[in-house]
Amino acid sequence: MKNFIIYLLFFLFLGTVSIQAQVDRDSADIVMELKVYPNFAIGYANCYKGVVLKVIKGEMPETVLSMTVVAGDKTRDSIFWENTGKVLEIGFIKYRTDEKYTHTYITGFVDKSRTSWKIIYIRRKSE
Repeated sequence: MKNFIIYLLFFLFLGTVSIQAQVDRDSADIVMELKVYPNFAIGYANCYKGVVLKVIKGEMPETVLSMTVVAGDKTRDSIFWENTGKVLEIGFIKYRTDEKYTHTYITGFVDKSRTSWKIIYIRRKSE
């Protein structure tokens, strides 16, 4: 009986993680698999180069992104730094159109059409 309860809890945990992953994807406008590398720092953020490996949801014609992680966003900055060169699944929502600058004041990126995209979740892909 004890083993049954342990297995039941384990499968409930896996189901919860799976449901959360689907909720994250459903609320994102664009979901991509990227390899992220440190790039440079600007006054208000660290910049990372994101190499697009696969577009899971939405459209993204660009193959390399310059993403900013604002100074106060320590969690995402450490995720990028600790997973340099590893595959990450990242979900974005559309933030604003007609951005004035090529780097945004949010944690996200600005595409070539000057639309900014905000990161709503990051998940490391198992290798």
